[in-house]
Amino acid sequence: MVLKKKKITIRDVAGLAGVSYQTVSRVMNDNDSVAEETRRRVLHAMHELDFVPNKIAQMLTTNRSRTLELIVVAVMHGGRFAESIKSMAQAAADTGYDLLVTMEDDVNKLGLALGNAAARLVDGVVIYAPSLRIPDEKLLQLCNGIPIVRRDYAPGSHLAWVGFDQVHATRMATEYLIDLGHRHIAAIPPSLDLINGEWRYLTWKATLLSHGLEPGP
Repeated sequence: MVLKKKKITIRDVAGLAGVSYQTVSRVMNDNDSVAEETRRRVLHAMHELDFVPNKIAQMLTTNRSRTLELIVVAVMHGGRFAESIKSMAQAAADTGYDLLVTMEDDVNKLGLALGNAAARLVDGVVIYAPSLRIPDEKLLQLCNGIPIVRRDYAPGSHLAWVGFDQVHATRMATEYLIDLGHRHIAAIPPSLDLINGEWRYLTWKATLLSHGLEPGP
């Protein structure tokens, strides 16, 4: 005969902590109205009982899922890419969030991925799509009101994005070589299908021309 372990409930936690179950709920939902000593007792009781909160119930109460989603579109996977995901997951965990990762091989599937994210009631989306060229208005329409951040270079966009200024960096690198006396400077950018590759190439070419130098092939 297999004995089933009794499921620990919020009322069990309340009983051990000596508080009402409503107080336990407030602690679980980070309500500031709970005194610090009471909060510590509740958290200690949760730990002692190995209590696992019901995330669906919390979501219904707070209207927040404590979940973020990273949507990766048409990206070549490699070691640096894996490290980037690991860092994002750690940053999310440090602030009490889970990170879901969705991968698509075609930028035309971004709308479907964002629709699925909305259905999962995620609190925010990070979009990593280095070949995505789309007006802000269209992207906001696809997001269905979900807060978004682009994890790539998005020149001209008024939306939040995280990356480094490809134009400034390429200009600095090219002018550094020119200042050293070099006159035949090649560029090996990433694929021109990528936004950062296109801007690196155009900036390299424009910088050489501005110094009276002919860009190579």
